[in-house]
Amino acid sequence: MCDETAFSEWLAKQLKAQSKEDIQKVCDEKYALYFLMTWNIFEKTLFDTNCQFHKALNQSHDLIIRLSDDFSSEEIKALNRFFDRYKYSSECVKHLFNQKTDTTGEARGFKSEFKSYLKKENFSDLLAEKEKAVKFALCIIIRYRNNMFHGNKGVSNWLEYRQQINDCTCLMQHFISKNEQ
Repeated sequence: MCDETAFSEWLAKQLKAQSKEDIQKVCDEKYALYFLMTWNIFEKTLFDTNCQFHKALNQSHDLIIRLSDDFSSEEIKALNRFFDRYKYSSECVKHLFNQKTDTTGEARGFKSEFKSYLKKENFSDLLAEKEKAVKFALCIIIRYRNNMFHGNKGVSNWLEYRQQINDCTCLMQHFISKNEQ
């Protein structure tokens, strides 16, 4: 069996360009592990093991409404942070829809829809339109997942986006739980 120290050392060797200290931080804090484990359940439960933008954003209206019920105050805070991050920074939107991480071009089709959500004055206005609020959250979760796996694979990037990764995990837990009801 592989212990944590052995795993961290092995991972550091595999990710040669990465800082051993950064790798140790990611391993110690476990937020990336929580995201990855939650993503596995999220994708299997809601999208039959293959989550793609068109599947996520074209879900039935009933599922979208069911997923939008009763966001907790922590989930709303997370969504507010994302809304503010992307509303006031075109650079962040550009990075979220990075062509390097969107090899199929699928996300580019939803970039304009995502930008339309940001035309609201604040997240509360978007939350009033439940379907749009859920689609906004799904866009964020899927893009962070794709950026982690296909784009910004550097551990230092995972550390930089620690809060957003935690927020995505929180939102996925909400959607999984709501789908089970």
